[in-house]
Amino acid sequence: AAGLQIANRLTSQINGLGQAVKNANDGISIAQTAEGAMQASTDILQKMRTLALSSATGSLSADDRKSNNDEYQALTAELNRISETTTFGGQKLLDGSYGTKAIQVGANANETINL
Repeated sequence: AAGLQIANRLTSQINGLGQAVKNANDGISIAQTAEGAMQASTDILQKMRTLALSSATGSLSADDRKSNNDEYQALTAELNRISETTTFGGQKLLDGSYGTKAIQVGANANETINL
């Protein structure tokens, strides 16, 4: 009976560790998804800054400034789209609603990381 109990406990531990690995991989995927979207957002913000600096010079024509503004507005819309559509498991990651989630990464209680 003692051997069976030990075997059951070890089986339970192994099953828990298997799920913990899956959870950790999901956490990695969440972070990678968010990172890709944030890199795209950073690229857009850098382009927006360049457009703003370009428009601040006195040598641009009104048409050039309008073109810069049109592009700036399109980039703003793209930033909003990225924020609204970056999801993992149906949850938006970048619109402020995700918050902090505990990811169970061990077989035992409190073996978590916050993401």
